[in-house]
Amino acid sequence: MHKAARLVLRIFGRMPVLPRSLFLNVKRIPGEGDITLGITFRCNAALIWRVLDQNYVHLEMGLQEHSLIIPFNQYVRSEKWRQVLPLDFNTVIELVLDVARAIQYLHSMGVTPGNLLDFRAVYLDLSLRPRIRIATGYLTLNPFMGSRSERSLYERSIFAFGCFFYAAYFNTTIDIHTSVEARRGIVVRRPSKPEIPENAWKLIQCCCAEDPKNRPTIDEVVKEMETWGNQPK
Repeated sequence: MHKAARLVLRIFGRMPVLPRSLFLNVKRIPGEGDITLGITFRCNAALIWRVLDQNYVHLEMGLQEHSLIIPFNQYVRSEKWRQVLPLDFNTVIELVLDVARAIQYLHSMGVTPGNLLDFRAVYLDLSLRPRIRIATGYLTLNPFMGSRSERSLYERSIFAFGCFFYAAYFNTTIDIHTSVEARRGIVVRRPSKPEIPENAWKLIQCCCAEDPKNRPTIDEVVKEMETWGNQPK
């Protein structure tokens, strides 16, 4: 099943033509001028959602009058995160580790979250289980597996994860649309409160290393975080 799903994604990455079967029972499809995106985006999102493990990804769909819509999630509010943060060390680590596992799964499928990984891109369900939102700009299909381009995408997503970890732990916001240098200027500053264990701080700094080649893989990130277990703050 894993190989079949990867094959579908790789084919779509080279030839993004999809049937409109998801929308056949609606009276109209909102046009490009609506607040939602066009049919290409919605088919893209629907395919990825159907193919990928839904334990790791989230797709929002709804009805607008007689139309099925898949909202463009780039500007989805992040109130759910604001409601649960700040949290104790162990709870933050548990949430961030789940995000890391989701990225690990996506990488294994040839998909990367890219640079746009913040509280808006990570959906919290009712049990506070994080999943990556499916939306244009959040997930990038990589048809050329093993290429330098793919490795570069993975390195950028590790940097984005490090920034997300920092923001979640210190209950702050990092503008994902600023330059890498600007974001690094934030994450290298270690706040005195709340205190952060040295291993967690070192991992954030490794993920946000200036040289992308010095950043760990997501497998290494998950392996490291799983060794922490429950630690006192």
